[in-house]
Amino acid sequence: MHCEQPPRSTDSSKDDVDDTPLTDEPVDMEEEEEEEVDLEELNEEELREFHVLNRQLDALDQVLDSLEEKNDVIHSQLKDLLEDSKKTRLEIQQSNQEK
Repeated sequence: MHCEQPPRSTDSSKDDVDDTPLTDEPVDMEEEEEEEVDLEELNEEELREFHVLNRQLDALDQVLDSLEEKNDVIHSQLKDLLEDSKKTRLEIQQSNQEK
């Protein structure tokens, strides 16, 4: 089985980690202080960093999509297993009642 791993960070500091819990709630753009980035205003080094981050985000998105797909497959398999188990249990109960 092929396991995908997220890109490794070369920076071992955890100072920039956002501990805010993730939710499925929509983000209110007025509350977020996002800064529009004008690529034309970036110097060469900042532009390279921007492209590296963009590629890392794309890779992360692919890994998350893969995990979501695997989760869906596992969920489906568990539902099938539960259904088979229930069916077997009912058959055993019916067989015991007939005796």
